[in-house]
Amino acid sequence: MAEQVGGIFYDVDLDTTKLIASQRNVDAATKKVDASLTSVSKATKTLTAATELQGKVSRDLAKAQTDAAIATARFGDASNRAGLSAKAMTAATRQLPAQFTDIFTGLVSGQSPMSVFIQQGGQLRDIFGGIAPAARALAFAFQLLRLARVELLLRRRAGQQHALPRPRAPIVR
Repeated sequence: MAEQVGGIFYDVDLDTTKLIASQRNVDAATKKVDASLTSVSKATKTLTAATELQGKVSRDLAKAQTDAAIATARFGDASNRAGLSAKAMTAATRQLPAQFTDIFTGLVSGQSPMSVFIQQGGQLRDIFGGIAPAARALAFAFQLLRLARVELLLRRRAGQQHALPRPRAPIVR
């Protein structure tokens, strides 16, 4: 476009193709940034939800740990009131077979039942920390023996004698 102004001649030639191409590149970059911001917004919402869930889980876990600690303390108190801790009860129960052997040996050898009771009863009382805990432990042990006997009778009645091997006498040479 040429225009004459007071004897000066201006010729302005604009090539807008480069400007239009640059504007398209800016528009494409802007769309990519918008898409990235949308993705970041979604990720932020997801992260916020996950963080809230983690907080809830952490609070629930802390409550469960506290409840477990309280239950453990109550169990320990109950065990101590019963007379023995769980470890002490386990150790005392492990000594029962030896005590039963002593009781049966004394009876078979001809000792009076009262003598056996006095001797082994005192040892059982000492092992379990008192008469009541010893009586409870012995009652439990006899209950187990009774259950084993019932199982043996039921197996024999069902014809499963082969399930329990028969003890053999040792061969002496």
